[in-house]
Amino acid sequence: MMPELGHFALCIALALAFVQALSGLTGAWQRRQRWMDVAHSAVAGQAVFVGLAFVLLARAFLQNDFSVLYVANNSNSALPTLFRLSAVWGAHEGSLLLWAFILSLWSLAVSLFSKSLPESFRARVVGILGLVSVGFLSFTLGTSNPFTRLLPAAADGADASSSPPSGEAALIEAMRERLLGCPVLRNLDPAINRSLRIAITP
Repeated sequence: MMPELGHFALCIALALAFVQALSGLTGAWQRRQRWMDVAHSAVAGQAVFVGLAFVLLARAFLQNDFSVLYVANNSNSALPTLFRLSAVWGAHEGSLLLWAFILSLWSLAVSLFSKSLPESFRARVVGILGLVSVGFLSFTLGTSNPFTRLLPAAADGADASSSPPSGEAALIEAMRERLLGCPVLRNLDPAINRSLRIAITP
């Protein structure tokens, strides 16, 4: 139910972004104060709903909800809590949602802290930011939805015990050789050197 709520929150945020763009730009063009006020209200609403979607995605990671495809592909039950939390924006879909959230907060900041500027100019800026938000949210919902369901749900997420991809394994090996080939490390106490070998050996 929570992933569907997150998806619905993004849909509402997209609708509010449309309202923000349309009322902001049209209100400034026709000098209609009421429309410009609607744009500022839409900014606040959009920030609330995008923030809600981000919190719900984080909740899915923290609760190991592997019925969500994005969670199943980028987390597993063996990950520490901090790693699961950082995995929220660690891949394509989550990073897009994070950028949309940051954009909504920036738009809200512009709306709240630019009252010394001419009202029509503020409305135009808010309207343009609304158009950018429409682009981000449309792309997120259309091609990169982080709330897509995985049915049936996976028993666990991506296997943490599996060996790393060949490119990653090569990188680890190169780092190990560089570290253990360093003259400073070669002169360390043998016990410390052995501990280092154990710690960085994949």
